[in-house]
Amino acid sequence: SVYQQLRDDLLRGALEAESKLRVEWVVSRYGAGASPVREALNRLAAEGLLGRHDQRGFFLMPVSAAELEELTRTRCWL
Repeated sequence: SVYQQLRDDLLRGALEAESKLRVEWVVSRYGAGASPVREALNRLAAEGLLGRHDQRGFFLMPVSAAELEELTRTRCWL
């Protein structure tokens, strides 16, 4: 799913930190429709992996190595 692919890329650091994620770009990169992409972005924002500006889109949160390790460990326990 686009959610899992995007989540994996976020956790691997494959996307540039603090960059804005446009729905159109995510649709193009992952070959998914706009609705599943919006759903995935909202879910990742709710999980704290993305930031969200109302009416302005989503962005990658700046994360330190220690924060990423803790977040990954916590997600594995869930």
